[in-house]
Order: sequence, then C-alpha cells, then structure tokens
Amino acid sequence: MLVAGTVAIDVVAQTEALPQPNESVVASRMDERFGGCAGNVARALARLGHAPHLVSAVGPDFAGSAYEKALLDEGVQLDDLHRDPERPTARAVLIGTPSGDQLIVYHEGATPAMVQMELAAAPIGHFAAGEFSAYPSLMSRCDLVVFAPCQETFHREAPAVLACLVESDILVCNHGARDARCGACGPLVADAFETEIEDNGYEDVHVHRSSHVGGHRFAGNVLVYPGGTWYGYVRPPDVGQLLDAHLDGDGRWEA
Repeated sequence: MLVAGTVAIDVVAQTEALPQPNESVVASRMDERFGGCAGNVARALARLGHAPHLVSAVGPDFAGSAYEKALLDEGVQLDDLHRDPERPTARAVLIGTPSGDQLIVYHEGATPAMVQMELAAAPIGHFAAGEFSAYPSLMSRCDLVVFAPCQETFHREAPAVLACLVESDILVCNHGARDARCGACGPLVADAFETEIEDNGYEDVHVHRSSHVGGHRFAGNVLVYPGGTWYGYVRPPDVGQLLDAHLDGDGRWEA
C-alpha cells in the first residue's frame, strides 16, 4: 500500500485564546510534533502491522531527522520519498484553545515537488492532503484508491477536490426486495449504462448495481460520484445525456 500526501513538522501551541491581529499571547505549552496527513496515516498503518510506502516530497532537513528515524523504526518504507535539494520540509504552526478554537499557519515547503514523482503500480493508494496536481497521475497507478474528500476540503475548495478525481462511479439501485419499482427499473437502467459506456469506450466510468439508497418512488434511482449527484426517474433512453453532462459538460443533467 502506498500513502501519498504531506509530510510536515508541526509546532503545536496551547493558549487561553487565539491571538488577535498584532497581538502576542502566552502559550501554556508548545511542542514540535511529527505531522502531515500522509505521515500520520503511514505511521498508523505501520502500527497495525502493514508496511506502507510513504509517497511525499521532503527537504534536505529531513535526512537524519528524528521524524525520518521514527518512520523507519516503525516500519514505514521511505524509498518513494522525493528529496528536494532546495526547499525545506513542509511546516505548520497550530494554535489551539481549551474551547477547541484553532488557528493554523501552513508552509508547503517541498510538497509541490510531488509532481515530479513517478511510481510503480500499487494495489492500494491512500491520498491525504498532498499536492493536488500530482494526484491524477499517482492515482492512475493504483488498483484501488482511498480518498477522503471531506479531509481535503478543509484545505481547499470543493471544486478543486472533485477535479482531481479521474474516475466516476455510478450506483443504480436494484433493490427489488426493498421496493419492486427499483427491482423492475434498476436492472434496465444499469444495463443501459453499461452498454453506453462500452459503446463510447469510457474506461474510467464504473457502474454498480447497489442496494437501498432511499427514494424508491423515484425509480430509477442513480447516484453519480464524485460529487454525489442523485437522480430520479432515470429511464434507459436518458443515460446517454446523463453521461455526457457528467463527463463532458457542467456535471449536472436535467431531463
């Protein structure tokens, strides 16, 4: 398994209140910690008995650091790290209060150098808050992609998150035991999608015959990811226009 994303050094401070503009506050504690989403995920996987390959970009300050030693000691594979000779490893300053308020300042450092990386094929890839422009090419090397858009939207606007997802998944409710309408209509709609995809050579679009998703009175029920757009009353003749809207248009189809 590969884990791709950010490796960062975090400075974490605890204060009674967040500083206002041009104000200094006293921290009750301040620690330097190993951070970055990908680094944290890789360490967690190693502790669960896996040997993840960490895919990120770090600076010359990372070599021989306590962070590098900790990763190696825990069994994280570092052969796929890109070591940028000029830019430092990413850093973040996180200020928190007892009430849960936070202020975060982040410097990306060497992380954008991930675009220079070329990897061998991997069965599973987990992507965690890294360099977005590198994601599509890295994702294409993985048989299965694990990706948490909710985590990414903490750092970026949702359209930018969706744009990096190169594959589409279409769920068509076929749950006849739950509602006869989906049991009758769903298989016909799924068949139509599969035919349309094959006829047009769409390699990165996948159809799944799913169970209950709700709204059976609107059969055929279709969910399209990424984006989670939910369609009702879809009929087999509609699937061509629906696919065109999502793959070549503005991402939304209306009958």
